Amino acid sequence: MRGVDRHSDVCVIECPVALDPDSMNRLQKSIHCALDDDATKYILLKGSSDAYIFCHSMSLAFVASDPSDRELSASFQMLSDIAMSINHSNKPTIAMVSGSVIAGGVGLVAACDIVLADLHANFSLSAGLYGLLPGVIIPFILQRVSQSKLKYMIFTADTVRGEKAVQWGLSDQYFSNEVSMHHYVAKLFKALRRIHASSVSNTKKLLSVLAHKQLANLGIELSLASIADPACKKVIKDYITYGILPSTR
Repeated sequence: MRGVDRHSDVCVIECPVALDPDSMNRLQKSIHCALDDDATKYILLKGSSDAYIFCHSMSLAFVASDPSDRELSASFQMLSDIAMSINHSNKPTIAMVSGSVIAGGVGLVAACDIVLADLHANFSLSAGLYGLLPGVIIPFILQRVSQSKLKYMIFTADTVRGEKAVQWGLSDQYFSNEVSMHHYVAKLFKALRRIHASSVSNTKKLLSVLAHKQLANLGIELSLASIADPACKKVIKDYITYGILPSTR
């Protein structure tokens, strides 16, 4: 299956650059395949082959293409379901981040159990620049950062990287180069293999109550409402058509 690479008991899944219905459908199938495969004990998410990109937001080109309300709702629901599958998986999920992680990508990373980031990794929530709300992914980000840090990221669209990302909780370990991160990953899997599978699944089952379905549903509802705003649609279309950033309009 495209986007999946297997190494013994580890399934390596490549995240798409942008999240649109097609790319999310492929990602969802890859994750479900890994979850259903008895030989797979661990799931590792990595960025695309594009340099310095891990995963970006919901495709603005898709949003600007005037999809129907039903198509938008289905897309947001799919993103929520993917993050929920990662978060509730009975197998450890690890994100190995190199490059930019924006909006929906931050949600996918936050849904993982362990997040490793190198010097190229940077996290941002830029939806507010377009008048949008990253409501779908907020329930997962709140499992990693405080409400005050989340509000700062949304209200400023600032980029968080390096040791600061570790301090805030966006990542668990920071590495000054990719080589160091890859060496650590080998040690990490050695440590993970010492832990009984039932301990992992029971821990995740207990903590799954933190990802409230009610909050997730409200996030989808508010995200759809923000996209329906004509002013937001104009900002997005101007950016897609003319490359005019909201900060310079």
